Amino acid sequence: MRYDPLYWAAVFPLGMYAASTWEVNAAMGFDFLQAVPKLFFFIAIAAWGLAFIGMLRRVFRTLIP
Repeated sequence: MRYDPLYWAAVFPLGMYAASTWEVNAAMGFDFLQAVPKLFFFIAIAAWGLAFIGMLRRVFRTLIP
């Protein structure tokens, strides 16, 4: 898969979904939501890591022929 800077557009919504679900759960006390923000936190971290690694690979391939 080739790196595309638009992959970063997927990272922000995942992180915001995790954060907002965490806050809704804290404010409303919905116990059934406890696992959702934790799961999406790790999904967001994985997406961030993949986008970052892809970006670094592209930078190094561009700078070092």
